Parts: sequence; structure tokens; C-alpha cells
Amino acid sequence: MDSLKNKTLWDWMGLLFIPMALLIGGYLLNQSQIKQQNNIEEARIKRQSRRISEQRFIEDERNYINILNNFRRSITDLMINGSLNDSGYHPVSVQAATALTASTAPQLDGERKGK
Repeated sequence: MDSLKNKTLWDWMGLLFIPMALLIGGYLLNQSQIKQQNNIEEARIKRQSRRISEQRFIEDERNYINILNNFRRSITDLMINGSLNDSGYHPVSVQAATALTASTAPQLDGERKGK
């Protein structure tokens, strides 16, 4: 009991300092790890988002190419087999070409409509 009474304020501070330093150090280390994990997760999400955007762009490009190729095949078929050529225009072929163009154009973006 005497030994507790003979402790000075400095002695008590020494006893409290080490646990407090460990507590604060552990807290700061934990916060640092959480921040690092958040940064890693954000980077992963950005990479995944970029990859998804690239895949959508590629899919859109393929879709536009397919639409244009189908349009060209259909118009070529009308020109060869449907009397839509220089020798004369068959009214049904003209109507088919007009309907085909009207249904294809809205599926394309501005640049591709011009092509």
C-alpha cells in the first residue's frame, strides 16, 4: 500500500502513457488501413466502370455496323432484284427503299446517318 502512496504524478503518467500511446497508435494504424482499402476499392470500381464503358462502346459499334450492313444488303437487293436502278424505278421498290431508310435512320447516330 505504501508503494502506491509514494508514486508521483510522473510515475502515474508513465503508467498511463504507454497504454494511451498504444491505443492511439492502434487507432491511427487502423484508420490508415481503412483509407488504403477504400483507395484500392475505388480504383477497382473505376477500372471496372471503364471496362464496362469500353464494352458498351464496342457493343454499340457492332450494333451500328450490323444495322448499316443489313441496310446496305437490303438496298443492294432492291437495286438488283427490285427494279430500283438506272433503267427505271418500280413504285413498290421505291416504297420499300423509303420504308427501309425510314426505319433504319432512327437507329443510327448523327454521323452514321450522314454516311
